[in-house]
Amino acid sequence: MTETVHADPVETALESRVVILGDSHVRAFSTQAAAIPVFLGPGKRLNFLSGANAESTRTSIARAIQRCPATSQPVLLYGEAVCRYLLGRGWHLRGETDACHSNNAEAVLLREAEQLVGLLESLAECHDRSIDLLLPPATLRARQTGLHRRFNRYASKVSSHRRVRLLDPFEMGEWHQTGPRDWYIDAIHCGDRFATMAMQNFWSDRPWPTAPGCRDLWPLELTGFDWLEPDPLFRCYRPRDGKGRQRQGLRGRFVRRLRRAFRAD
Repeated sequence: MTETVHADPVETALESRVVILGDSHVRAFSTQAAAIPVFLGPGKRLNFLSGANAESTRTSIARAIQRCPATSQPVLLYGEAVCRYLLGRGWHLRGETDACHSNNAEAVLLREAEQLVGLLESLAECHDRSIDLLLPPATLRARQTGLHRRFNRYASKVSSHRRVRLLDPFEMGEWHQTGPRDWYIDAIHCGDRFATMAMQNFWSDRPWPTAPGCRDLWPLELTGFDWLEPDPLFRCYRPRDGKGRQRQGLRGRFVRRLRRAFRAD
């Protein structure tokens, strides 16, 4: 008799997952069974608008993509924060206020697109894997929507690498039938309706596994990542620092003790 070999349910789940990397906007994907949202840091710092931001952004994106499971699809959600800086609504760079002056908008958008796409292309080549770039969608504000369109065009213009796929929400099929008024949960952040549209348009070939009990695997144990759940709307992971340290504090200690207790059983 031939022995039946059952696949590891955790590995099976990871094979079909899309890892969404980015700022607070990743929380829109926390209700999507086929997605793993990973919070890399606030949008105010996740950009190339200053020397310090550029250095930390390169490090955090490179580290996160390196840690993505080999069978998953890494996706970087990027661009909204850059455009918000250009609008000047309370966001300013210390000592570099001229960098985001409205007169320099085109130069800023082009420079951001070049640095971002260049980074992703080098990472795709280094790790020999495809990387998706999910660009910003339409918003509730006309001026910001215009900036998003321009940034997306620049990113598409400078991208030429076959392993980096640019995904423009403005080109999603039938998106106009719902649109920003249905997508946003506040004045800034998209919610699960936008995430559902994106998943259907860009990753429809990666459904959640149908094996019984797979939903009980959420959250999954991911090497190099810690589970972050400050509130029901922000369920996601966060990469550990370069030394592999876990998040400290009362919450971090409580989570680790709880995990040890379950493993002991």
